[in-house]
Amino acid sequence: MRELSSAPEPFSWRVDGTDLLLRRSGGWDSADSLLGCVRAVTSVLRPEDG
Repeated sequence: MRELSSAPEPFSWRVDGTDLLLRRSGGWDSADSLLGCVRAVTSVLRPEDG
């Protein structure tokens, strides 16, 4: 869960079928911030081997 705590902004997320849904109260500060949060969640759902 260290990956989630290192996300650039606090957010909530859930999986709905094949969709990954991310939500942040007040919206995202930037596209880079949103992508950083997506990366944090996907690293938990699909960890790299190694």
